[in-house]
Amino acid sequence: MRAQSLEGDSATLGIQAVFEYGSPDAARRLVSTLIPAWQTCNGKDASGGQYQYKVRDVVADQTSMSAVYDVPQIGISCANVLEAAFVYVIRTAVCKESVSHEAQTIADRMATKI
Repeated sequence: MRAQSLEGDSATLGIQAVFEYGSPDAARRLVSTLIPAWQTCNGKDASGGQYQYKVRDVVADQTSMSAVYDVPQIGISCANVLEAAFVYVIRTAVCKESVSHEAQTIADRMATKI
């Protein structure tokens, strides 16, 4: 696994990681296994440590999923992507005051380099 955390101003955080698996099927299986868990959380509140989250906008197909969760206590949202690409699973997240498609754009660019 290789991971990188990128911080901009105090309200922006980017995370990217690549996990290598033994085969394309293994990478796809991991993503497809996690998709139902994220879909179950869609529209629900969750907590982690000192923060409460609201999960929304969960979108998935057989090889990728994306979701946004809001963290109202600190006024940010985080867009997350998990995508199978050949023998790799790409995980990206962008957290800031207003997110759009940045995490998906980063994941797509990373997938083209594999």
